Amino acid sequence: FNSSHNAIFVFRIDESGTASTFEEVNDVACQLLGYEREELLELRVQEISPPAAREKLAASVKPLFSEGQVQLETVLLTKDGEQIPVEIDSHLFDLDGHPAVLGTVQDLSEQKAAEAEHQRLEAQLRQAQKMKAIGTLAGGIAHDMNNVLSVIMTLASVLRLESDQQDRHQRDFEEMLISCKQGRDLTQNLLGFARKGMYVKKTLSLNRLVGDVTDVLQRTIPPRIRLETRLQPELRTFEGDPNQITHALMNVCLNAVDAMRETGTLTISTEHVTLTASDLSFPSMEPGTYVRLKVVDTGVGMDEATRERAFEPFFSTKTRGRGTGLGLAMVYGTVANHGGIVTLD
Repeated sequence: FNSSHNAIFVFRIDESGTASTFEEVNDVACQLLGYEREELLELRVQEISPPAAREKLAASVKPLFSEGQVQLETVLLTKDGEQIPVEIDSHLFDLDGHPAVLGTVQDLSEQKAAEAEHQRLEAQLRQAQKMKAIGTLAGGIAHDMNNVLSVIMTLASVLRLESDQQDRHQRDFEEMLISCKQGRDLTQNLLGFARKGMYVKKTLSLNRLVGDVTDVLQRTIPPRIRLETRLQPELRTFEGDPNQITHALMNVCLNAVDAMRETGTLTISTEHVTLTASDLSFPSMEPGTYVRLKVVDTGVGMDEATRERAFEPFFSTKTRGRGTGLGLAMVYGTVANHGGIVTLD
């Protein structure tokens, strides 16, 4: 009885489902739930089950009496109130002329944790594959669009130069060039998402970049929004493109401001973080010390469906005319291009 690797509980029961206090428990049962044996022998099975699980236990009584055995997955409560996922294999037997249950309990905590981790990694892989495919498509479209825009811009520039200032089409050529430049900016953002844009590398202080961005934000965001910074002193420098990082941070902050419809607080923080092999589930990263930039807002947040698509090019929850849907896509590409990861809660 006490040599079993599983917890074992013995208690009397009647066909209505009324259970006695435990007649006997083994050492593993005491260890699993955190009770002394004397404490556990004063409890009933309902008292080590959370309210949501009791209905499931009650439903198992009828098949137990008709078939003599029943198996179910449920959760048990420890003495400290922790819920443990378990599988219970219950057998009905005769104890001194009364029906009784011998319940063998297997702890499923490690199995459930492994399944959850497997599902998380699968979802992460699917997301990475999807973003890679979108990036390849976006990069190809952006290059082709750049070629088209270059021809239009060249011809429009020549026509503008060759036309007289009083030519009625002079203004049309100007508008063509303005539209082409807007298109070029869009393709640059797409190339940034696809990690194919032009980047320069300089030794950067993230704290200094945050300071530059907050100076601009202080003058532009509504007074109803409170801006806070929590910057770790003597933060390590890193190699990167200052314009791209600044642009990415500004995009995230402006999205955060949009999410706070009334009042709110926007907090930007920096810190060192050391990631070990066990911390990393991203194949693009290696163990070591990183700088972490965190932007937190007290806005409306995102539902799961929105969060999954937040970094896709042209996906936007804003009304038509208020955004291109490329802001967070560019952020994703910039961070990936700098050898980092971006996470969103």
